[in-house]
Amino acid sequence: MTSASSSFSNKIINHRNYITRNLWSAYLGGILLFLYQIVGVTTLISRTIDYAFDYKQTVLQLQHAKYNAVTRILGMEQPGWVIVVFIAVAFAFQGFSYVFHQREIDFYLSQPTTRAQRLKSKFLSAISVYLLIYVLSTLISLVVSAALGGVNSFVLINVLMEATRCLVLFLAVYFMSVLAVFLSGTLPILR
Repeated sequence: MTSASSSFSNKIINHRNYITRNLWSAYLGGILLFLYQIVGVTTLISRTIDYAFDYKQTVLQLQHAKYNAVTRILGMEQPGWVIVVFIAVAFAFQGFSYVFHQREIDFYLSQPTTRAQRLKSKFLSAISVYLLIYVLSTLISLVVSAALGGVNSFVLINVLMEATRCLVLFLAVYFMSVLAVFLSGTLPILR
């Protein structure tokens, strides 16, 4: 059965199989994003609260410092783009690792699907896994931030803009990494 004629439930099963085969990159990326965003937001906001208590800041200064703490981790000032680049490269190498072994190339090319269907399936799976990881960790971070009083409309807009930038960065690095894998045909690390 080709992927074009698969039912929705078969596509979900195929997506789950893709995730389990490429588990190391999805787990590693998820753990890195969760640690960076959730632990980072919690740590910075609690540090801000302690600092405000120690130095007798006003409530307005404390609120402004909380907003800054959240935007430093989730907003436009974040250095988390490095994690996004790492995830994109890991997904590209893992998703197309069959290119490095002749036996696996023969196996994949003998499948009853076209190259376009196979590429489309791998691209959509990688993008959906990244979106799932990023959106889930960002939502949990925003809930934690809101519980600690560090979210307002400016912070939400800032986080949405950064999420869009990170998606564009992921797509650019992922597609360039896939292209590099296809053009080289060998692991660049081994050369």
